[in-house]
Amino acid sequence: MAIHVIQSQRIDVLVQGLLQNTIRPSKNPFAVLQTQHFIVPSPAVQEWLSQRIAEQQGISANSQFHQRIRGFQWFAYQQVLDDKDKVRKANIPRLIMKWRIYQTLKSFIEHEENSLAEDHPLHSIIQRIYDAASQLQQGLDKQLKKQSMLYWVSEQVSKLFSHYMLYRADCVRGCPQNQACQCPSNWLAQWGRGEALNLEQQFFKTNQQISAFTLNQAQELENWQRWLWQHTFHDDFIEMQSIDADFWHVMEDVQQRPQALKKLPSQLIVFTLLDLPPSQLQFLRRLGQYLDVVILHYNPSQEYWADSVDPNWKKQYDLRVKERFIGKNPNATDADIQKFFDEFTLNFNAEIRESRHPLLTRFGKQARDHFSILSNLSSGEEGQWVDAFVDEEPINLLTKLQSDILYLVEPEAHAYPIAKEDDSIQIHVCHSALRQLEVLRDQLIAWLAKSSLDQPRRPNDILVLVPDLKQIEPLIRSVFPHTPNQDSVYLPVKIAGVTALDAHNAWRAVLGRIQLIESRFSIEDFADWLSLTATQLRYDLDIANTERMIELLINAGFKRGLDAQHLKRSLSQDDDDFRFSFKFALDRLVLGIAIPEHRLFENVLSYAQVFTADFELITTLVQIYQDFDHRRDWMIAHELGKQTTLKCNVEAWLKLLMQDIVEFEQAGVESLKTVREIVKKQERMLTLASFYDEQEQSILQDIDLPLAYLL
Repeated sequence: MAIHVIQSQRIDVLVQGLLQNTIRPSKNPFAVLQTQHFIVPSPAVQEWLSQRIAEQQGISANSQFHQRIRGFQWFAYQQVLDDKDKVRKANIPRLIMKWRIYQTLKSFIEHEENSLAEDHPLHSIIQRIYDAASQLQQGLDKQLKKQSMLYWVSEQVSKLFSHYMLYRADCVRGCPQNQACQCPSNWLAQWGRGEALNLEQQFFKTNQQISAFTLNQAQELENWQRWLWQHTFHDDFIEMQSIDADFWHVMEDVQQRPQALKKLPSQLIVFTLLDLPPSQLQFLRRLGQYLDVVILHYNPSQEYWADSVDPNWKKQYDLRVKERFIGKNPNATDADIQKFFDEFTLNFNAEIRESRHPLLTRFGKQARDHFSILSNLSSGEEGQWVDAFVDEEPINLLTKLQSDILYLVEPEAHAYPIAKEDDSIQIHVCHSALRQLEVLRDQLIAWLAKSSLDQPRRPNDILVLVPDLKQIEPLIRSVFPHTPNQDSVYLPVKIAGVTALDAHNAWRAVLGRIQLIESRFSIEDFADWLSLTATQLRYDLDIANTERMIELLINAGFKRGLDAQHLKRSLSQDDDDFRFSFKFALDRLVLGIAIPEHRLFENVLSYAQVFTADFELITTLVQIYQDFDHRRDWMIAHELGKQTTLKCNVEAWLKLLMQDIVEFEQAGVESLKTVREIVKKQERMLTLASFYDEQEQSILQDIDLPLAYLL
């Protein structure tokens, strides 16, 4: 039993290393039925790895994937410890953290002005929320802005606290268990005791010169974060730490260990790393004493580069060193400064820290830090350390660059001659994201066209990376259409990390009845919603019916707004012209059924061009209006307060959303399965969190959250 590391600059070599470790001869015929456990950095890597295993073995089955090390960590706790409820209670999802932060701070933004005293720890963060809404005049808009700002704050703070639990919660000096940890890096222990951090010491450790303003800003941040942590999450984190202690108590007990090991896999494979907190590596090292842990590490260089730094950072750092020396010795000569700097550089071990390849150290800082942490295992005392680097002769510009990084060869001027036929690295300068995608499409078609029998090229050989996928997703779908057409070459594209197109459009149909009324509700918006396949299935329509409905509404005068009540929200106080709304046109159509000629009846002019075949369509439009009317206050129910009978807590919203999803599914919409599972997952998380929250005034018992943020 040990922890092994296999590192290479080739991902296919790491896959071969994985297969060699999973396919091992055994005298036990039932070994083939044992589940293989893998830790992967993301769902995308999980899917890619499953395909590669299937290609190599002919099948990929009986594999259990865990998202990052933390995912397996809590799986192990759940398997080994008998008190399952205690483990479930301690494992708080970040979504619940975000909701709890929102719930804790919500009461402080309900007043017209900030009611907190200036010396209150939360005053600065609450004041920023008030400042964000200070330019708005209307009370409703102002409250909506404060709530949206608070929810954004809750999102960011939940991420921050999640990182603190990984990187700012460990004892690194081995403080006695019967004493409080005094490590300066253990922020959460200090906050739990109500102690403020020594911020000047934190800045000093990074060798930064700070102003009084910067220090004051940092103190304000530390102040409200400490208060929020202590009042909201400290007790839960103590519970998390006790779970870890209970787990290792069982594993280190000679009598309990055999039974515990039966519940854990005999081998654990970590396939590449996206993050590697020291605490989680320590977990794997301790686990390696009882089972085989194999870490397959992607490393672009075979040389030792754990201490290398970005050359730009090094120049700035050297400049600050000289400035500090001059500040203490204002009469120093250039020779004195150079002598001091040479001695400092010698002590600083600068030759090792120098960047021998700036491209690597400038863009590979996270990979460098992972290698630095893993290099502690290179002695081989805890397991094998295998360097599986492949030595290849450079054949083009890309492989030359990769080779230089592999051997840390410092780039020199004119060392990279570019042949005319060399297209291994291409740079295309485009004026917009849309143009980028169009050029990309042409390049992919050209690349695939060069396929041959000896070197076949397939679309699934291509990976495209973008910095903000969600922002350009609509453009991707327009340039790479979902279905083939006769006008251009069809390229099948799968967009990883976003909802499938059919599920996305079905969810748009469900949300349309809730969200459209929050906008201008124009005829164009309504027509787009009515044209969705899920909407047509729900109301038993087809394309011809939809086109006739839109034609009737346009001819009857529908331009914008649901009805008079809806228009009052956007029109000025003196404007009472409520014509040309959906209800205005619908009243004319309904009256046209009863009075088949242009005639006024109670100030409504009937629409005469209604045919008998339109009666059923108008009935459907009445039903659609009633569905919109029923949901008109959902998005603003939180602000209406006592003016509405709707419950604004998360549990009530989830039930209403589930009812709408089921309504569409019963009408034949099958693509909402993914959305239904997400809503059910949130219901389970909320139920568990509320059930295990045993405080007298449970913060999760009745989370009062606007529907917009839940969506």
